[in-house]
Amino acid sequence: MKTLRLAVIAALCASSLSPVAIAPAFADIAPRSETTSAMAGVCTDELALKGAPLLHDDSPSLTVAVFETGQSDAAPVELNRSETPGTRFGTGVFTYSDFSIAGEPFRNGGSVNMFGDKVATKKNWSNSEYDFTADYSTTTTINYNCEYTRITETYVPPVPGVEARPVEGYYYRDPEANGNIEAVEQACARFTEKGATQPFWGDPQAQCLFFKTADAVEAVDPIDGYWTDPVSDAAPDLTSGHVITEENIAYGVAGHEANAGPWTELAKPGDRWLAEKVVVCISPKKLPGIWTNQNGYTGTNCKTTYFNTAPWGGGSQTSNGTYISVPGI
Repeated sequence: MKTLRLAVIAALCASSLSPVAIAPAFADIAPRSETTSAMAGVCTDELALKGAPLLHDDSPSLTVAVFETGQSDAAPVELNRSETPGTRFGTGVFTYSDFSIAGEPFRNGGSVNMFGDKVATKKNWSNSEYDFTADYSTTTTINYNCEYTRITETYVPPVPGVEARPVEGYYYRDPEANGNIEAVEQACARFTEKGATQPFWGDPQAQCLFFKTADAVEAVDPIDGYWTDPVSDAAPDLTSGHVITEENIAYGVAGHEANAGPWTELAKPGDRWLAEKVVVCISPKKLPGIWTNQNGYTGTNCKTTYFNTAPWGGGSQTSNGTYISVPGI
């Protein structure tokens, strides 16, 4: 159950090596785990269809994250209402029903009839109210995007090394040299033949001069090939929007029903409501005659002997009249 939705009703991951992450940046209420799993599944499946190549270390060159962009709740639907016992009460107007006569007849002033208390065990209200608890189902529509990041890298090829190379050239006889020309030329030829093995290579020697044909070359170490650090860039051109719904149920929400409709209130055991005082024994207008029970009275005291001693229930006890319509018995 989600606390915020309950309140509303009552008032009425992500590593760079992971190809999919969830970021509910705009969530009103965090979706349930099964919902976020479904959202991640949609984006993961979509990512697989794009067939992006892997980087040189087999990590993904394209990742996707789930970004929630909005929520909307449908109106709550009430489920399983349960009236709270003892909280209903009647409103509006009422009438009585299920009548009976309570007690024995009584006299009223100088009337030649006897009266009784008409009581009822039911009070029929035109409307009613009560407290209740109920469960509420809310369908939430969640909008989200699958947003992509491209990861690129560049391979820098190796650079070969350069070996050191001595100066290139040859020795020849110094034109100004004295002595045996042939012997000098032979000596110069031997210097050239031995080459750079001689410590003086490249420098004039005796009667021989050095003619350079190429400079010496210094050694250069080789450079291995390598991959540049990965660079991540947003790929908005790949963004896709999706919608998912989830149902949430808030249980046991308290409420009050102010328009529950007609309701019959029952008197408590042993209790009755006084509806009115009515004639229960009628003496005949013409004599001779007999007393007649009225208005649901089923007792046996509709008779003159009881009339003569019956208690007064109202009116004057001195206004006796002539009682000419009272039977003899």
